[in-house]
Amino acid sequence: MKIAMLGSLGNVNRVAVPELLNAGHEVTLLTSSADRVAEIEELGAHAVVGSMTNLDDLVATLTGADVAYLMLTGRATGSLVAHGEMVGNLFKQAIETTGIKRVVNLSSVGADQGPEIGALYVYNIIEGLLASLPIDITFVRPVAFYGNLMGSIQTIKAQHAIINNFPASHRNAYVWPADIAKTVVDAILHPVAGQTVRYVVSDLFTGDELVAALQETLAMPDLKWIEISDEQALANMAAKGMPEPVATEFVKLGASQRNESAYTDLTAHMPVLGDFKLADFLPIFKAAYNK
Repeated sequence: MKIAMLGSLGNVNRVAVPELLNAGHEVTLLTSSADRVAEIEELGAHAVVGSMTNLDDLVATLTGADVAYLMLTGRATGSLVAHGEMVGNLFKQAIETTGIKRVVNLSSVGADQGPEIGALYVYNIIEGLLASLPIDITFVRPVAFYGNLMGSIQTIKAQHAIINNFPASHRNAYVWPADIAKTVVDAILHPVAGQTVRYVVSDLFTGDELVAALQETLAMPDLKWIEISDEQALANMAAKGMPEPVATEFVKLGASQRNESAYTDLTAHMPVLGDFKLADFLPIFKAAYNK
């Protein structure tokens, strides 16, 4: 089978690509970095150097493939909606141009919701554009990455606090890249006709449970969770240099967690949990904290 994949050798593909190659399949990767070509070819895959925001590069990657794995990469500096529309339309045009009939799209939890979901609405836009095509497509919807928790290291060091605009009692879902890769590989190798959605979750825990675990891991018994207002959250993100249109969408996302709406569809379709648990992540967090 010929498989075209976006995402270069990122966290998911670093696990998924060797598995697909070892199973005897031919893999072509789109990478934005010429420095990655040698590593990609050493694995046994083909490399196309280009950008997912360039239609010609997408077409060059997808041409001749039996299945395409599409994912959103990079960061928007302006409107997330405009970014989603641009990327989604490029994906759609590349599929139409190359005649690809099978797609696996790395989407996100919250893609079932409208603009109220904030930063995740971009995935709703992309899913909608791809769903309009007469193809077999699997939308893989992971939850928050464990790595997102690294964003609290600075406030833990400075204030012995994790700061969010939702309460510590909220139960969050997290995922590790290897668990996503396992689902992606399975979706590529075992296609399902029509449109399907597959959620990926490694573990679930509350902010209170996270704080308790980190108190022990970091030997910081006074570590606490501080809930702030949406206005404070927006000001904090702006102070760190995040563009206001982007920051506003992330504040909306936090608010959706506060009112428990972010996980509505996930709760109704909870998958079997993956292998990587909070206890596995704690040593990784500690190592990053101590750098």
